[in-house]
Amino acid sequence: MFKKSNIATHQLIARILNFKNEDSVLITQLETSDIDWENLVKTASRHLVLTTVYCRLKQKNLLNYLPKDLQKYLEELTSINRNRNKKLIQEAQILVNILDHHNIQYVFIKGMAMLLGGYYKDLGERMIGDFDILVTEKDLEKTFDIFKKEGYDKLVKFNYKRPNFRHLPRQIDEHKLAAIELHRHILNPSYRDLISLENVFKNKRMIENKAIPSQNHLSLINILTTQLNDNSYYYNIINFKNSYDSLVLENNIESCAEFSNSKYVSHYLNLNSVWFSQFKLPHTSLINQIKKKNYLLKIRYETFDRLIYGIKFISFSTIHRLNLVLKNKSYRIYLIKSLLLRKS
Repeated sequence: MFKKSNIATHQLIARILNFKNEDSVLITQLETSDIDWENLVKTASRHLVLTTVYCRLKQKNLLNYLPKDLQKYLEELTSINRNRNKKLIQEAQILVNILDHHNIQYVFIKGMAMLLGGYYKDLGERMIGDFDILVTEKDLEKTFDIFKKEGYDKLVKFNYKRPNFRHLPRQIDEHKLAAIELHRHILNPSYRDLISLENVFKNKRMIENKAIPSQNHLSLINILTTQLNDNSYYYNIINFKNSYDSLVLENNIESCAEFSNSKYVSHYLNLNSVWFSQFKLPHTSLINQIKKKNYLLKIRYETFDRLIYGIKFISFSTIHRLNLVLKNKSYRIYLIKSLLLRKS
């Protein structure tokens, strides 16, 4: 089905998030009577930027353009998220005290690092899931055991052994808001040479005694984790949550362009340039031009999007599982047990 409003919705969200566009253009679009507010909420929710949209409209003094019921709903949602993030910062400090006490070298990464770094004007802007904490390989198991003793003793285990996976099983304290994922690496095995862990630790910044990556590394981690760990490169998509983090780290968009010889970084910048002029590269390869057109087709046509996604998902899943069957004994045992349980 052709969804003209999909393009308009994405463009509206991008203009709301952007720091550089003319607000007069945004106001003109907000003043139109044919905004699909339901689609905006659905799309912003899917991209995890619903509270970001509210905060950015508030910062631009444009909340009055929202329908009253939607404004009230977003205000309440953002307030809940703001209070949650305040508590997460307190929880992070407790974790830092534990890590420092045991002389463990660490770095918060991803969304929590951005929050601790003070990159957001409003603590309600960004939705945060777990604490992603990078530690050295030599301290990994030790840190895991320390956090278990400190109350993070409920584990979300993998169904089968995943040797050399980028993080250990998620650790949960039922009395805390966020779980912990202890990382030995930032990226999946095939791509680990793209980010030097040694340099991440070497160039880390201390913000009120909490360790986070440098701005350059924050930018690179933000791009490559979504492109590779989340398979955005494979599916030829972007997520506005990551786009917004790049906008917040705006001074480092140019530094990302320095890495544009990486096909993953150039792909990210290329698709983001559809919505944000800051991401436009001076030269775009033919393959990236084709990918951009394909991306826009998927935004316009929901049926086409579902079809392409379904084909790619089945292909990826089939190849991945065949690879596991051939190389991972633990997965083979898990598969046999699952089949037996299903038959019983």
